[in-house]
Amino acid sequence: MAWIRQLDSGLWAATVYTPLGERITQSHKYKKVITEWANKMESDKAAGDFLDPRLGKITVGEIWDLYNEGRRLQKASQKRDRSHWNKWVEPTWRKRPVGPIRKPHVMLWVADMHEKEAGGWTQTAALNVLRAMLEIAVELGLIRSNPCAGVKVDRPEPHEDRVFEEWEDDLLLGNLEARFPGEPTAALFVEALLYTGCRYEEMAALRKDKVRPRQQGFWVHRVLEKDGTEREVAKSEAGHRFVTVDDDLWPRFDAHMMTVPPGGLLFTAVEGGPLLYDNWLKRIWNRGLLKVVPWTEERIEEWKAERLAAGERPWKVNYYDEVALLEDPQPTPHDCRHTYGTRCAEEGMPEHEIAATMGHSPKGNAVKRYLHARNRRLERARAAMAAVRGRRSPGHPRHTGTRCPNCGHTVPSVQSGRLLAVS
Repeated sequence: MAWIRQLDSGLWAATVYTPLGERITQSHKYKKVITEWANKMESDKAAGDFLDPRLGKITVGEIWDLYNEGRRLQKASQKRDRSHWNKWVEPTWRKRPVGPIRKPHVMLWVADMHEKEAGGWTQTAALNVLRAMLEIAVELGLIRSNPCAGVKVDRPEPHEDRVFEEWEDDLLLGNLEARFPGEPTAALFVEALLYTGCRYEEMAALRKDKVRPRQQGFWVHRVLEKDGTEREVAKSEAGHRFVTVDDDLWPRFDAHMMTVPPGGLLFTAVEGGPLLYDNWLKRIWNRGLLKVVPWTEERIEEWKAERLAAGERPWKVNYYDEVALLEDPQPTPHDCRHTYGTRCAEEGMPEHEIAATMGHSPKGNAVKRYLHARNRRLERARAAMAAVRGRRSPGHPRHTGTRCPNCGHTVPSVQSGRLLAVS
């Protein structure tokens, strides 16, 4: 039982014992308040739901410092979370004890981010960082529930999925071959992304000893981080999988594999070593999305005359312009994977087979994105309405007072978008 008494100072104090036998004392100037506190502590202890109020004094910043590095995240995700922590979470929450934090406090913080014109994606990412820290507090028994639960942020701008048309494959791959002749990390690498559905980090980490020529495919077993380090664990639980290579791509894929030393990476940087994403994106992908348009002789002479008139050097290294190869929105490397999934769905592959082929979790919703990603669903919708119209009576009369020869319905006339009364 709690021990309640009045101190010499006039304050009322209550002492309760934790389930481990430790004493906790709380004081207040009103006896009613201290009695309610003591009764609540005893009630929670009897129900097995006791939380030591002293633990609630641990701050959000202390949890971040102690436990954030223990979260199993990819390095890119760690970098993203650290950025949002530094800019949005730490200034407000580092010194705040977790015990008194309530949902309205979090809602006010989100509203403040909105006032500072943080977008929906930024608000979501920052809230997720705070939610993760407070979830650790729940697991440690510092608080009963996560005050971030149910907090709403501004709706993020919808992501526009970019799916390659078949002719765009040839256009992009042909441009890569022209701009980077004989370089495996250009056309061959991109074609492998398009026609195997692998993530960039999976293909960049592929080694020769994981290729199985008899089965015409390879095992995905690790990923390459952006800094060039390899991670043995695949991106998801379903990520460790066997990937098949189609008959058209396999001869070129196999021929390149034969040039790789045993156990070596199939795709490496020009100077050797792992193929770093940021370098590849700038040097290969971004340039592959641009086609070269050479200047005419007249354009060159005109440009030289302009430079001379301006007192500048009348020559340059390359006389050409670079213009976008494909229509906007410009695709990203991950759109190759999204295109693969969409094509599998359009060819009638069951959802569970697409999930297994692409390394998605069978319980997730990622595969559903591929079922309605391309405008062909809109074409099918228009075709369906055309079929409905086709089943109507050909040459259905549209003159006042006339009757349809098939259904006998008297049809009103249409003028300026309004139906006229039938006499």
